[in-house]
Amino acid sequence: MGYIELHDETLTERAARLAERLGTTEEEAIAKALEAYEASLDRTGENPARKDFAAWVEYLHRTRPLPPNTGPAADKAFYDSLNDEDDD
Repeated sequence: MGYIELHDETLTERAARLAERLGTTEEEAIAKALEAYEASLDRTGENPARKDFAAWVEYLHRTRPLPPNTGPAADKAFYDSLNDEDDD
């Protein structure tokens, strides 16, 4: 498996505090924290990434509405007229 190196001092300290409270290594503490977070997402059915995407789409729809419909209806007769086809 891969190797994770923490470059954030605050994150490293939090992992060390959690490991001390759990009486385990920092790696095991991080693994348990990730398992707990994933389990909470499974229980709630929440998907933060999807939620952010849905919020973004809603924001775009609200701030950039589509222009009103203009021009002729794009039905079969319209497309036939583009090809100079007669009605059968």
